[in-house]
Amino acid sequence: MSYVSILVHCVWSTWKRAPLLDKKYRYQIFRHLQIRAKENGIWVDMINGYSDHIHCLISLQPDQKLSYIIQLMKGESALWINQNIPMDQYFRWGRGYYAKSVGDDQLPILRRYIERQEAHHVDVSWASEERRYRKEINALNAPFCPLPPTGRSS
Repeated sequence: MSYVSILVHCVWSTWKRAPLLDKKYRYQIFRHLQIRAKENGIWVDMINGYSDHIHCLISLQPDQKLSYIIQLMKGESALWINQNIPMDQYFRWGRGYYAKSVGDDQLPILRRYIERQEAHHVDVSWASEERRYRKEINALNAPFCPLPPTGRSS
């Protein structure tokens, strides 16, 4: 019998960081993501976010591929949001995602961080948070998994 614990903190944003995740509908969106993930054999330990991005703590099984899981969650949820949540514009997620493995010793801090997204983003913008994630990835010397451009021209 094999025992595996692979926890991954995943973050992705709305297209061009548009603040489309209205507080009024966030719980409904996050709940939908969690239910659909479970139906597809994906265990989402925790999910939360802010107006322009989402955080998921996912427990991977040895036979699961992270990129496929993210693609499935983003694609299906965008379709569902467009069909079920009233919006002034077409909803889509931004390209790419951030993902980092999480050790058991980091779980309490990370869970608290994900849980407190609303309060956290009173002081910290998603843009500054994304810059921190990019630095973290670059510090790991991991050119094979950089975040793609955000869709904004610089």
